[in-house]
Amino acid sequence: MSEFEELLSRLEGLRAQTAIFRKVVLHAHSPASFDWTGTKGDQVRVKDEFTAGLRQSGLDLMALTDHFKCRLACDLSRPLRRPRVLPGLEVALRPPAPLEEYRVHLLAIFPEGHETEQVWRIMPPRFVSEDRATGKEEIGDVDIREFIAGVHKCGGICIAAHVDSRQGVRFVFRQTARTAIALYEPGAEAETDAERGISERFKEWLLTAGLDGIEVAKCEDKHHYRLATAAEGKKVSMAVLLTNDAHCLDDLCRPERWTTMKMTSVGFEGLRQALRFPDTRIRFPEEVPESPSPRILGLHVQGPSGSCFFTDLALAFSDNLTCIIGPRGSGKSAALEALRYVFGYNRTLAEIGPDLAKKVKELQAATLKDSLIRVAYDRKDGERHILEAAFDAKQDYMTRVFVADGEDQKVPDVESSGLYPLRFFGWSEIETLGREPQRQRELLDRLVPGVGEELALRESARRELRSKRRALETCLEALDGLREENRGEISRYQEYRSEFETLNTPEAKVLFSELDAANTRVRVLGLVRDNARRWIESLRASSSINVLEGLEELLPELPEPVRDWWRGEKERLRLADRLPDIRSQIEKARNVLVELVRDIESGIEAARLEAEQKERAIRGRIGGETARVALAERRTGAQKQLTRVEDIRRRYRAEWKKLENLLGEWRALCDVLRKTQDVVTGVRTREREEIERQLNALRADDIKISLDFVPGGDRGGFAQHLSTSGFLKRDLHGNYRATRLPERLSAVCIPVELALAILDRAPTALARAAKLGGAESVVEEPEAQKLVHGADPFSRDEGGNVEIADRKKLSMVMSLAEVPWDDFLSVLLNDRPVGNLSPGQRSSAMLPLIALAEDTPLVIDQPEDNLDNRMIGRTLVDILARLKEKRQIIVATHNPNIVVSGDAEQVIVLEALSDSEGGCVQHGSIDNPEIVTSVIDIMEGGREAFLARKRRYELA
Repeated sequence: MSEFEELLSRLEGLRAQTAIFRKVVLHAHSPASFDWTGTKGDQVRVKDEFTAGLRQSGLDLMALTDHFKCRLACDLSRPLRRPRVLPGLEVALRPPAPLEEYRVHLLAIFPEGHETEQVWRIMPPRFVSEDRATGKEEIGDVDIREFIAGVHKCGGICIAAHVDSRQGVRFVFRQTARTAIALYEPGAEAETDAERGISERFKEWLLTAGLDGIEVAKCEDKHHYRLATAAEGKKVSMAVLLTNDAHCLDDLCRPERWTTMKMTSVGFEGLRQALRFPDTRIRFPEEVPESPSPRILGLHVQGPSGSCFFTDLALAFSDNLTCIIGPRGSGKSAALEALRYVFGYNRTLAEIGPDLAKKVKELQAATLKDSLIRVAYDRKDGERHILEAAFDAKQDYMTRVFVADGEDQKVPDVESSGLYPLRFFGWSEIETLGREPQRQRELLDRLVPGVGEELALRESARRELRSKRRALETCLEALDGLREENRGEISRYQEYRSEFETLNTPEAKVLFSELDAANTRVRVLGLVRDNARRWIESLRASSSINVLEGLEELLPELPEPVRDWWRGEKERLRLADRLPDIRSQIEKARNVLVELVRDIESGIEAARLEAEQKERAIRGRIGGETARVALAERRTGAQKQLTRVEDIRRRYRAEWKKLENLLGEWRALCDVLRKTQDVVTGVRTREREEIERQLNALRADDIKISLDFVPGGDRGGFAQHLSTSGFLKRDLHGNYRATRLPERLSAVCIPVELALAILDRAPTALARAAKLGGAESVVEEPEAQKLVHGADPFSRDEGGNVEIADRKKLSMVMSLAEVPWDDFLSVLLNDRPVGNLSPGQRSSAMLPLIALAEDTPLVIDQPEDNLDNRMIGRTLVDILARLKEKRQIIVATHNPNIVVSGDAEQVIVLEALSDSEGGCVQHGSIDNPEIVTSVIDIMEGGREAFLARKRRYELA
């Protein structure tokens, strides 16, 4: 077994102590029941078939509740382990007159191992014995409350069976009302709308009758039994179960009729706990949550004794809510900081502020020094991996990823891979979030379906804009080089052309026609030759590349086994054969090009000789005429300088064409960016009300959460860029900071609009008024004209008859389009911006946002920071209880209400073993008596937290 497999086995052992959902049926009959409809016949054979069927049912826990029969149930409650069987009875009670014609069916369920005689003690004196009972008996003239109390006295629990049937307590309650015997509204003659619901008096009766739960026929009936206590006005849920009432194995094995109940241990005590806390522990089939995925299975921190705070810390996390508790100095925050380091979040510590980041670094350095940190992670795709990092205070990221057998998965970056998501909030980071609208918007976007894909497209467009600008800058540099060639000779193109055309008379054209043709051939061949020579130089540079460069210096420093490995690797790669072959192929290509150049040179030489011959022929014809010879010489000189500048101009115009193409592509990207932002804005607008609804579903009754939303309104970065980038200049725009030109300009246009207005020379696109953030901003026409004229990067070289681009100006204009802008999206608490509120108010507003934003694991260190106990009890605990079934939540806390009222499935107790060492002393759910003791002993207010939960559910 590999070390990773050993770790996973150890973590699974610790996770076995957590509370998880189990499949439960509490109303089922057996072949011993008179109304059994399954296989009948030989008792031994039928019992064996029944037992085998139970084992194959898939249930975890069931109660056998035959009509006035319990011997078989008592017998099976001992040997059968899956499902665990609890002995019980279904009893029929006949109320006193005048309702003696009605029957109320109750389920009485007892601990495993109970004997028949113990169960039968709930029967009234002189009632028939179990052996003689037929199952059709009834208990007459009985007070229901007294019977329930008797079941409790005998150690059992009592559940109202099929509450809405003719044998249910609700039906009898209605009949009582109709005969005016005091339990319902007098005078009602038919089933009114109120009766179809649950009357207030019936609610009061249910809360005081002593029932441990009730059975309903369908999930939608469940909401009727979320009742209010008279004392505190709080909502309290009765334990509501889905009736099964199976009378054969086929009925019993119907998952759609099972109730799912969260238990730490499967059995009577686990059942009792689940019935006491139905809000978090009882689910119908359609409500059963899937195991949160992805999830962290556990954390292991190991290091040498004496230098490491944790020498062997193994923590296993539940799929739902895990609370890490312990006295101060026991390492709660240190354990969570180990998670921060492994997941690579040290690299973004600057986002939480310098002071907080410094504290985090100091804590990590003090507690994780010399530690090896491992995290077992279940990915969304079902893969289970180990994330491992050796802590190094000087490096922010050291993580590698392995599978159980030790194979390295070669994941370069855990966070950017998207395969191991985690949301981490350390000390006071929740409150800090309330001051940062940009981070609030990022979290809110995680609640908006489809916006993530559009945001990715927007970022892609911005990246392409940056890439296109760099390509344009390269092109601009080449254009500047061509304009400077031969001391800026391109600007004399018109001059040279005019001189040549003056000298190139019709007579000269005829005289020089053959010479001009020969020179043209030289020019064409020379262009091809120059291109071939550049290719040769490129291949010459390639031939000098050595794939083994640096190895001669590295190998002597490597261990001998590595050097041996490299010798074998060289053989496998056949480098001795391949490298000479590569060089040979490069050399062959160069030789072909060299030969081509030689052939071209011979063509050029032939054309030159021809030109010389034509020139001598011309001089021969005009040799006696000095004036004509001088004219011919001047014409030849003018032609050479014009040819030279035309060659520069040709290359310049080719480069300019490339610039124009790049600008066209850049403009298209600007359009994509603008349209993508419009789509993002539209999606956010459509989902705004739904997001507000979701946020308010998790807040306390006396606060309202809303969103301040201004489409395209986040332009603070744009205004800052205009103010500091050098785009605006004092000599052109005056004291632009005093006139607030950056703010006004950013209010009337977005970055791409400003860039395009300049390139299009369209000041009217900027001269306008706009209202953003409540105030109106205006850019006047003269200001707009100065902006466009001053930033215009294009002009014309009349001498060269070419367009000119100012490299610095064009680059600055294009950079404008890359400046981010976005919608303004921020959280309001009772219509006030959270950034203006107290730390506690900011935290209370941010908690629903953090909880709802994703389904990835959520880690919070001390979520109670900045919250008073009232806010913890009314907001934080409810959020954790509701969200823990949708995502894994891990918290380190000093507040017992989070642990107790949050109904933590896993509680990890840390202890300070010395001043410099901490460790884990307990794992287990809140059901564990030892955990309860630890909460009471360690956490201030622990006993009061348990009493508060007891009052909430009115426990005895």
